[in-house]
Amino acid sequence: MAHDNHFLRDDLGDRELHWLCVRWADWHREHGLIAPPVPKNILARMQPGKVRQAPRVGLSPALSTFNTAISAQDECPAKTSFLIFYLYPARSVKEAAAAQEITPDGFYRRVRRFRRKVYKTARALDTSSATARVLLAEHN
Repeated sequence: MAHDNHFLRDDLGDRELHWLCVRWADWHREHGLIAPPVPKNILARMQPGKVRQAPRVGLSPALSTFNTAISAQDECPAKTSFLIFYLYPARSVKEAAAAQEITPDGFYRRVRRFRRKVYKTARALDTSSATARVLLAEHN
């Protein structure tokens, strides 16, 4: 998984898929894809914003595809568990599971199933993008 352009073409096991999700979460946070809350006060909105640092991680078409696959999933308890686990790590899985009224084992199962579903979606998106590139190249 050293090269981002290959991980969507490999059949990853649970361990590799977990590390892909960790990399995605780092990439997601680094690129500021989680928007800050909008200030409620009109005067606060008129103040100049902070100058953001350039992301430390590079642009990654593969992680962008993975992000698109996550965004494409319907809102559901499994997606919530996934986002809590990777983007908003709870102090403890027990706490996160209790908040969702499931067992810690149920929480982990949800996360595993959801990341596998997202991975399949990302691979399908990557395949369709590659097909589209080939078709465009043939017509040019």
